[in-house]
Amino acid sequence: MWIGNELVPASTESEVGVKNQAGRVNLLTLMGVVALCVLVVVGMKVAPSYLNYWYIQAAVESVHASPPRSSDTDADVYRRLERHMQDNAVYGIEPEEVVTITGRGPKRRIFVDYEVKIPLFFNASLVFNFGENADSEPG
Repeated sequence: MWIGNELVPASTESEVGVKNQAGRVNLLTLMGVVALCVLVVVGMKVAPSYLNYWYIQAAVESVHASPPRSSDTDADVYRRLERHMQDNAVYGIEPEEVVTITGRGPKRRIFVDYEVKIPLFFNASLVFNFGENADSEPG
């Protein structure tokens, strides 16, 4: 095959094409690594908020599963929630800030409702609204 004024074997032509594409593969690999790093960083920032939510939800379920006592005040329920949250290493969130209790005894309802704002970089943030409720009465 002729390239310019020289006769070049066909295998050399395909090698030249591969050498030209080598930079593209490296660039795509680099872009993939950068995208993966961004996902890992975002995941590392978001995961603790979801873990806290699951632990708070487990605390509410645990308190909800215990037999309701008509003599329990809201403060007693908040103390039990706080004890469960401390056992699961949920710090920086007070039960009174995220949990609302209505009713007494078997008609008690416990609502979890709070918002978490996670700064990512510069002025970009993620906002998550968490909400759950538990009824003390069956059905």
